[in-house]
Amino acid sequence: MAVYRGNISDITGFNLTADDYAAYAKKLAEYAHTLTTQEGRPLMFGQKNAGQLLPDLIDIMDFAVIEECRDNYICCVWQPYIKQGKPVFELEYPKSVRHSTNITVADYNKYCDNEYGNNKYSLLIKHASEQVNGWGMYCDNGLTGGGFDTSKGIEEPDERK
Repeated sequence: MAVYRGNISDITGFNLTADDYAAYAKKLAEYAHTLTTQEGRPLMFGQKNAGQLLPDLIDIMDFAVIEECRDNYICCVWQPYIKQGKPVFELEYPKSVRHSTNITVADYNKYCDNEYGNNKYSLLIKHASEQVNGWGMYCDNGLTGGGFDTSKGIEEPDERK
């Protein structure tokens, strides 16, 4: 099991500095690491976005979740996680799947390659953030083979049979 603190660099109106955000995230991670799941595994804590805080947080965080690094040309910033053996989960929101589940060839080629410094990241294509639902797509199975929809749930077996 894992948790992550949402964008830790958001403007809050409280005149917080990058050091304040880093200290807060570290405290949350330290606390999370004192907890265990029902299976006895340690609770993991991850960093979401805020690449400018990576040098301060990488040693205590267990993973990173990044969004839209390709459009912002910042994918390579997160390679230190990979070098430490920690996963990076990359979420991208191509325009062609904003209201559809059919990604265009152009978007597939842009979002499903490793030319952006994202080698070894776990990449997930999703609808635009205002349409959060269970649909997603992995690039590994080709242009039409990596889609899934978790919003439909999993059918439970009928135990009366």
